[in-house]
Amino acid sequence: MEKYLWHEKASVILTSATLTTHGEFDYLKLRLNGADASELMVGSPFDYETSTMLYLPQDIPEPTDNYGHQKTLEDTIVRLAKVSGGGCWSCSLPMPSCSAPPRTSKQRCRSLTFRS
Repeated sequence: MEKYLWHEKASVILTSATLTTHGEFDYLKLRLNGADASELMVGSPFDYETSTMLYLPQDIPEPTDNYGHQKTLEDTIVRLAKVSGGGCWSCSLPMPSCSAPPRTSKQRCRSLTFRS
């Protein structure tokens, strides 16, 4: 990796919100053999403390309950979209037992009206 990532390029720029661990690049540099790499950490203009909510539902049926799992997941996503006034992002892992929760809940959210 060191040969192809660091030595064959004039410059390499890595960007991500998750490149540091405890405010340091040491772990990443070790994993990518980048001990001599320069680094720069810049802050984010996003106010995470006042603008973020992490919701981990505890009442969704097991994925083996195909209909119940998907319906509850969709209902939860739509309910959170309503509560947040549309300012939400949903992430769920793809599972063979779930046909398409994001697509279905996305269609349902499009029909909602949000006030500014």
